[in-house]
Amino acid sequence: VQENSGKVSKKTSGHSFFRKHSEKIPLELSVYELSARHDVRDLVVKTLLTYLELEGILQPTGAIYTQYKFQPQRPSAEILGRFNPARAKFIGDIFRQSKAGKTWFSIDVAQAALTLAQPILSPSKQ
Repeated sequence: VQENSGKVSKKTSGHSFFRKHSEKIPLELSVYELSARHDVRDLVVKTLLTYLELEGILQPTGAIYTQYKFQPQRPSAEILGRFNPARAKFIGDIFRQSKAGKTWFSIDVAQAALTLAQPILSPSKQ
């Protein structure tokens, strides 16, 4: 699923749920991974998740974004100059993890978090 708002595009490959009958233990699922692993269409997996939600077995908590694409409107130095040194270093590190395309920069969230030794917060923890 791709969501595009302004100069930032987000791509999601998963959704976050709570299992209602097991003390709200978080469960993160990728519709596309389940679809590929079990050789069924993603619409079938989405329909199954919908039925589980309607039956009260799962409670959705949000989407998990795995990739962002962005188009900077200002030079990096100008953007970084607006932050305190520690925050500017962190944002600069994120920029360095991004790959430049023809028009957009893209960043793989999981890979950047791993490289920068930063946790990824699921929607239920934000």
